[in-house]
Amino acid sequence: LGKYGEGKDGFTPIYFNTDQSDFMSLDSAITVTGDFTMFFYIKPIGTPLNKYFRLLGKSDDNNMFLSIAESANKSYKLSFDGSTSTELAIDQTYWIPRSDKLLITIQRSGTTLYVRENGTQIDSVSVSANDFTFDQVGKLGNDTSFFFNGSIYHFSVFDGYLKNNLVKIENSIIKSINQAKGV
Repeated sequence: LGKYGEGKDGFTPIYFNTDQSDFMSLDSAITVTGDFTMFFYIKPIGTPLNKYFRLLGKSDDNNMFLSIAESANKSYKLSFDGSTSTELAIDQTYWIPRSDKLLITIQRSGTTLYVRENGTQIDSVSVSANDFTFDQVGKLGNDTSFFFNGSIYHFSVFDGYLKNNLVKIENSIIKSINQAKGV
């Protein structure tokens, strides 16, 4: 845990260094079906630009992933296969995080994808209702070109589209992260 491996469980984020091809493999793949809510609290580090922040991937499929800044003038991309994906358009060429540390909430309700940053909805767009499967954090399939660069303080996935308690959960995550110490 931590940038130098001196972290304390529960208090230090997982650090991913793209120059060292850091990523995490899960023992078993996770498949989300139907409506879902995902939370990521991250501290992205541009190298030097904010591009190719691979959040989730599937080890045997380069076309199933969740990433930020895969292409110019786009921010979040959720891809289900080679022909079914959704990207959110942005005004600038490269994605610019709204803050140094960032709570990202990704939700699917039916065929609508909602993206929130630090508790504020930034966009919504039509999306496939296909299943989404991942078994990697910080990497896209067997692609060794780019990896997530920075720290991940929190990651969780909920079955269902959280609406009633969404703000309460986001605030709880932010509060717990404020106690974390980067090492």
